Amino acid sequence: MNIKILFEDQDILIISKPAGVVVNRAENVKSETLQDWMAQRMIETLHTTSVQAAPDWQNLVPADFDSQYGSPEEIFKKRSGMVHRLDKDTSGVMVFAKNPGSLVSLLKEFKERRVKKEYLCLTHGKFSLSQDEISAPIERHSQDREKYTVAASGRNSVTRYQVELFYFGFDANKLAEELSSEDLKTLKRKEKSYQGFSLVKCKPLTGRTHQIRVHMSHIKHPLVGDQKYWPPPPPAPTTNKRKEKHAGK
Repeated sequence: MNIKILFEDQDILIISKPAGVVVNRAENVKSETLQDWMAQRMIETLHTTSVQAAPDWQNLVPADFDSQYGSPEEIFKKRSGMVHRLDKDTSGVMVFAKNPGSLVSLLKEFKERRVKKEYLCLTHGKFSLSQDEISAPIERHSQDREKYTVAASGRNSVTRYQVELFYFGFDANKLAEELSSEDLKTLKRKEKSYQGFSLVKCKPLTGRTHQIRVHMSHIKHPLVGDQKYWPPPPPAPTTNKRKEKHAGK
């Protein structure tokens, strides 16, 4: 894969992940992943480097390191230096660790939420509030195990957003000279229901899987092109108590 490297030193590698690339290995993933790319890159580096450039990585291991998931070496081998993930269709900056010490140190930073994340999203519709905080618990979907949903029994999930730009798309009046009267009527009807697009800056304060996509869909502003969470699921059926009361009589 042609991956652009933004920064590299003896401990970390920062890359620009393109959209359409899967980050981590999985049973249902057949294509090459970034984890595969990183593992191969480390092997090639060892073959081309005669002297170990990295310092003693033991000094980077946090004093309160918990070995319940294995030693730093075991975790590094399993993750191939992968510190965090991005969705397949999301592009953006990613950090990989180049030794066990830097990996467990960075994992601790992410776990304690000391890393600030920011995503730029194109969403459907115009927001009534230019900035707000979405606090809605998320859990895995009961019927589709590849999706997540907002549910009272889910884990605490918080996303802050701020609208940067709003795109309406077209102005029927400006197109009047170019369209027939019938086409103009049709366009004006569509103009009333057309919601436009919003460019939104999202800052997740928690790190749930698909969090931004789920939260944006939940408030009826799904991400453009997101086929998994748009259209949103239909609302749960409600009971007409008045009809039940008459039926009981």
